[in-house]
Amino acid sequence: MMKLAILGATGRTGVHLVEQALEEGHEVVAIVRTPSKVTTEHENLKVVSGDITSTASLKEHFEGCDAVVSCLGAGTLRNVTLYSESIKIIVAAMRETSIKKLVAMTSWGSFSDPNDRGPFLIEWILRPLVLKNVLENMAVMETYLKEEAQDLDFTTVRPPGLKDGPKTDLEIAHEERNFVGGTATTMLRADVARFLLQCLKTDEFNKKWIAIGVKP
Repeated sequence: MMKLAILGATGRTGVHLVEQALEEGHEVVAIVRTPSKVTTEHENLKVVSGDITSTASLKEHFEGCDAVVSCLGAGTLRNVTLYSESIKIIVAAMRETSIKKLVAMTSWGSFSDPNDRGPFLIEWILRPLVLKNVLENMAVMETYLKEEAQDLDFTTVRPPGLKDGPKTDLEIAHEERNFVGGTATTMLRADVARFLLQCLKTDEFNKKWIAIGVKP
């Protein structure tokens, strides 16, 4: 069992991650802006108020943890800097507390690669018209990890569009690319959380960007 620091624990994916981690017997430190928003109660859950713009704040809460999982999500589609700015603080705090394992959630299509085009909806509608700023900032974060954090065992997980519902036991396909061919363009947040936890238990995905999906 591990002690996990979870960022974005009140988000729609983070809530599932906290619940599933507790179900598996892990200790969880949920680092949130507003602790009162966490409604889950468990003897292995510690809810703390943390500031993702402060290395000192995160360092305090990372102490004694085995891994960090980020489900942070931008609250805007314009002028997005959350991912690129927070990752530097997270990495600095991890280094100061000697934590090596990081799993962070991004998205299908975070990179625009002409040699790895995703589904039409993402490449030609959502990316240019809706999610351009979010995806580009996710790409900055992923590039930072690849170029500046080789001392860490990081994994970025790229799910497709997200939807609500209870977790399933469906097989989760994964590929080291921008998307997963032959899978649905949406996925349950609870199943994404299930894969995030899986990444903590293996070295298979260390220092990789992993797209995931489920068969339609």
